[in-house]
Amino acid sequence: MRKCLPQGTPPRQLPQLKRAFFVWAAVAAWTAVAAWPSSADDFYPDAVSMEAAWSEGRDYRVEALARGSPVAVFAIHGGIEPGTARVARALAGADWNLFVFQALGKDIPSEALHVTSRHFNDPRALQLARSSLLGISIHGEKDSGSIACIGGLNAPLRQAVAQSLRAIGIDAQEPCSRFPALALDNIANVPRDHGIQIEMTKSLRNGLVRDQDRLARFAEAVREAVSRVAGPPR
Repeated sequence: MRKCLPQGTPPRQLPQLKRAFFVWAAVAAWTAVAAWPSSADDFYPDAVSMEAAWSEGRDYRVEALARGSPVAVFAIHGGIEPGTARVARALAGADWNLFVFQALGKDIPSEALHVTSRHFNDPRALQLARSSLLGISIHGEKDSGSIACIGGLNAPLRQAVAQSLRAIGIDAQEPCSRFPALALDNIANVPRDHGIQIEMTKSLRNGLVRDQDRLARFAEAVREAVSRVAGPPR
């Protein structure tokens, strides 16, 4: 049945009404999927579909910095998993490649913009990943404690990062049984030598964001581990 607008609706209000309808639909859909056990059941099938449904600059922001480095750092759930974008930027510094997807959360629940790593096919992210040797993807998880759970296909890098984080007092679990991140199409594994995915609990993320010295030590530890495995970044 065709949906009718109230009689006398001014034409200039139609875009606002259309947007309001889609916002309502996204909220209703996310309310339905939020209780599902697997994050694989996102509202959108991939990042391209999700980004096409919303407005860049208003609903989300993308930061893609190609710096000619062999290492690419990703935070594809910025604003959805608080602190991940901040950690990724600190880790990338001024020389590593960086991709951040940031949900702005003005009109819709930020979780509705969540797309799992295997389905995150934003062309800018893929181009950055394919031009890099190693990938490091920063994520947030809901488990208790202050833990970094390290998955990904590059086992030597997983082990080196875990060792470096433990050396500065961070509980690093490797391999990560909860989030193994072993799929080839995971954005962290798209680079030529694949990479790692670091799942960080809320307590750890909050602690790093609130303590700049600790965040700097975290970034230094991960970067030192990368240097041991792949040599100093160019």
